[in-house]
Amino acid sequence: MSEKAGRVRRLDRSVGAWVESGGLRPILVIAALAAFLVAVPDRNWTLRDARAASSPDCVSGVGIGGSDSNTVANTVGGHGCVVIKYVEAGVVTYATFNYTGADQTWTVPSGVTSASLHLLGAGGGGATYASFGDGGGGGYATGTYSVTAGQTFTIIVGQAGGGYQGTSGTVGNCLHTPLTYGGGGQGGSCQVDGYAPMSLSYSSGGGRSAIRISGATTDLATAGGGGGGGGVHLSTLQRPCRALLVVDRYYRRVSPLSRHLAL
Repeated sequence: MSEKAGRVRRLDRSVGAWVESGGLRPILVIAALAAFLVAVPDRNWTLRDARAASSPDCVSGVGIGGSDSNTVANTVGGHGCVVIKYVEAGVVTYATFNYTGADQTWTVPSGVTSASLHLLGAGGGGATYASFGDGGGGGYATGTYSVTAGQTFTIIVGQAGGGYQGTSGTVGNCLHTPLTYGGGGQGGSCQVDGYAPMSLSYSSGGGRSAIRISGATTDLATAGGGGGGGGVHLSTLQRPCRALLVVDRYYRRVSPLSRHLAL
């Protein structure tokens, strides 16, 4: 037998002895573990690092203040948005609530013990007269709250201001824009020294976005709405409406939700 053939036989015997003594067991274990990790998705049970099964889905332009414009329809701001982030069965999930004009509800899924809350208030409307002022942007609030499965929460998503001219109101000889869902204040104009009130140049503020424990009368978390844009019109036909801010503050004061607005 040649020297080369002898070396091959000795190598074969060495490999055989290594296999018989369990030398392949570590390789087999590693291969099996690798196959398991490929077949079974990674499960991470922390809120920060868990694999996400969805993403926030707020509509475009949320919380932005409206632009001032001579075209009333172009003065509308962005509505609010509420996002609740939680981990269910090891997977991060986002529950998104966009503006609907009515209260919405979120029920805590089974096994969920903590939720991260993200709220954006609605933007205020821009003045309905060019160069008289844009609306303010909505506020933002966030925090983490302990929850229990089956618990229900009321979700309020603020309505944007803007898009309306002033109409007859209930305070003296005044015109005002409507309240917005979520407690947004009205813009307005009143008769001053015999001069008629103006129907243009102001808008409502945006409504707040909020979360409440169902049945509660106060908010658990709140993000205020942006203020509405407005100004005065100087001309030989109309004098500045000195009552504008007074009327607006009056409506914010009597609104049961006004204490939540950062105005």
